[in-house]
Amino acid sequence: MEKLDEAYCILRRFGLCESKAGFSREWLGASASYLTSMEARARQPHMTALVGLTARLELLADRLAVDPRYQEHVRLLNELIDDLWDAVRARALAAAPKRRADHDAYGV
Repeated sequence: MEKLDEAYCILRRFGLCESKAGFSREWLGASASYLTSMEARARQPHMTALVGLTARLELLADRLAVDPRYQEHVRLLNELIDDLWDAVRARALAAAPKRRADHDAYGV
């Protein structure tokens, strides 16, 4: 949830969203109340929302990278993108069933 808040703050600072409702609709591809509902219930975002946000941020970073005026924006976005992909990978691995071969090979 922390990374969604960070993404919202960065995009708001860049003037690319005005509210949590707009962020939820435009950047997460969810209902307007999605982010505030997640916060109120202390739930983790759906993987689809995380992956969609990360992909949209990658497109934005690529578009901004061609203009030297936005290099700081691109740097911040790329750091956030890396963190989001790390979160996606960690959640995917945590949700994956444990395989016997992995268990034996790693001694876990």
